[in-house]
Amino acid sequence: MPMMNGQHKVLVVSLLLLLVASTSTAVAAVDFTAHELEQLAKGKLVKRIMPESGKDSTVGGTSFMMVNALPETVWKATTDIEAWPHIYPYTYSAEPLTRHANATSVRLRLGVKLLQANIYMTVVTDQASFEMSTRLNKQLSSPLAKDMRSTMKLLPQPGGKTLIVYSCVTDVSLGPIVAMLGRTVIQDMENVLLRLPKLLKQYVEGPSGNKYR
Repeated sequence: MPMMNGQHKVLVVSLLLLLVASTSTAVAAVDFTAHELEQLAKGKLVKRIMPESGKDSTVGGTSFMMVNALPETVWKATTDIEAWPHIYPYTYSAEPLTRHANATSVRLRLGVKLLQANIYMTVVTDQASFEMSTRLNKQLSSPLAKDMRSTMKLLPQPGGKTLIVYSCVTDVSLGPIVAMLGRTVIQDMENVLLRLPKLLKQYVEGPSGNKYR
């Protein structure tokens, strides 16, 4: 079988992410290593891949990012659902459908070019704790998507900064994919899943973030 080029690999990874089944991981107290603290101070993304990531059918972990903005500012951007296409890759549209208390039903149009799909999510927010979680609406979404969950927590930091803690665990059938593309596809999926805090930081700290201040 011929090797796939970078563009084809991105396409395959993007499609995989449309069909993943994931379960959320709890946000625990953060105990960083000296190296991780140094990376955060430099404005770099810190990733902790799950030890079992890539084994059986699970992919995921937790990532951390320091943002030069108050939690209230980051929270406004985080919960601005209609802005998600401007923040996150492979997101063509994000439309809030219904709201009930702190839960919002959202229709996402995800994919690349001609290969797109509608995914319906329930987004639950708790402004008092600056925490947002998402889960798949299985009844409305593609039957190939079994479950999708994530948790994002904003932690106030000295100097008016915010630490983003993002956790996501994905459950997929990796055997045939790994056999075709190699285990690097697992790393590609981990990178796409866990780089969301970095993209959010770039958005908040850039010109687009001025409207949230």
